[in-house]
Amino acid sequence: MEKPTVLLITQDEQLIATFRPAAAALDFTLHPLGEVPSPDMLAAPWHTIVVDAEMPEGDALALLTLAFQHNPHARRALVVAQLEPQELLGAVNEAKVHHIWVKPVPQHEIAKAFQQGEAFQQKELPTGGPLFPLLLSIATESKGFSSHGHGFRVAHYAVAIGLQ
Repeated sequence: MEKPTVLLITQDEQLIATFRPAAAALDFTLHPLGEVPSPDMLAAPWHTIVVDAEMPEGDALALLTLAFQHNPHARRALVVAQLEPQELLGAVNEAKVHHIWVKPVPQHEIAKAFQQGEAFQQKELPTGGPLFPLLLSIATESKGFSSHGHGFRVAHYAVAIGLQ
């Protein structure tokens, strides 16, 4: 079986340094990119895309929305320096992200996100963590082409509005 590929769109060396050990520990291939990827790269097979909102060129939410159009089954994550409510709503509703991280991103949060993602795809309950958002996400999960992604969005929305 081929290793999952993670596209990391950032110019932040500290963020790249945070993801490198996680890639080794979780056995995924990390492709850090210092610029917005080409449409050909987005059309190629990949498992997850992580976009830094502080990229000097381009709009992170527009890129994540485009990534969703190219690969709706893949996971999408946004890294922000400061979380704004409008950015959260746009990330969830427009880009359909699975995770939003605030810098600095702890390595254990990266590992937890990838482990939860695998558990959701396999419909297993991960141990630990807040149970209500998890149960809410499973209970409201759609059966469409991005069903596991919808579950994550509902879980994040529950956390964002304080239901954890």
